[in-house]
Amino acid sequence: LYRFLARRTSAKFNKIILKRLFMSKIHRPPISLARVTRFMKKPNRENCIAVVVGTVTDDARIFEVPKLT
Repeated sequence: LYRFLARRTSAKFNKIILKRLFMSKIHRPPISLARVTRFMKKPNRENCIAVVVGTVTDDARIFEVPKLT
């Protein structure tokens, strides 16, 4: 599906997801919980669901994790 979407649309998101899905598990970069919360704080993302292709690592700097859905 993402191969088709990356080829047919100009959305950068589809190309990034396709690239990450094809990465092997050891080369797939992790993403911190702080980065996920920072992306979800942007406007118009109150009712969005965060989807991560990779490992979400714990961040000791965050004491309270906001609701991400």
